[in-house]
Amino acid sequence: MHEGNLRNYILYVPNAYTGQEAWSLVIHYHGFGISAATQMDYTNMNATADTAHFLVAYPQGLIVEDLIFGGSGPGWYIPGSYGADHDDVAFTDSLIDHIDADYNIDLMRVHATGWSNGGEMSYYLACKLSDRIASIASVSNAMNEMSFDSCQAGRPFSTLLFHGTADPFFPYTGVPGAFPPPPLTPAFWAVQNNCSTDSLVSELPNLVSGDSCTVTSITYQNCVPGAEVQYYRINDGGHT
Repeated sequence: MHEGNLRNYILYVPNAYTGQEAWSLVIHYHGFGISAATQMDYTNMNATADTAHFLVAYPQGLIVEDLIFGGSGPGWYIPGSYGADHDDVAFTDSLIDHIDADYNIDLMRVHATGWSNGGEMSYYLACKLSDRIASIASVSNAMNEMSFDSCQAGRPFSTLLFHGTADPFFPYTGVPGAFPPPPLTPAFWAVQNNCSTDSLVSELPNLVSGDSCTVTSITYQNCVPGAEVQYYRINDGGHT
């Protein structure tokens, strides 16, 4: 229970985990309108956890209201984007403690990631819970205008963004009055981390022919120690 609500999550523990050494924890947030189980099946993160040796938690969101596009469904409360009467930052804080009580996790290596609304939640945690979250990675969503105005990480912080230029839900040009263009989010974190104004831009090999997509890597350089800012632009990529 948290704030009077029954909160659920799926925890994946690789067979190689013995508890003798502390492992990283990745918290993986689902997109708006779907479930933790769907996110787990869709991303196949468990296979990566098996080889890289970390635990994965898939929390289940409560019902939120989409303030930009309308509708309601399972998701994450983020002021300016998704409305609700519960606090998902506080829930995440408690979730880390709950898992740490039962498993040997390295509290300096707790990371957040997610897709769509879950990706935006990851950035929101970077702003609001940087004392517990070591880094974040977001897929198909970035920071809203309210987060730009109020975000205070308080320390060097690594971020990773994947975003498609043909995303129909969170357009590459942004949503006026709600979401700045997605490339401004890594640029924001480059400033926060005192990176140099120049970035290293390179085209990645096109390993999947026929999908009409290519990938441009944009790496911000000379950031303060302990921080990396990376952006993968999926050219002609959608909301995936």
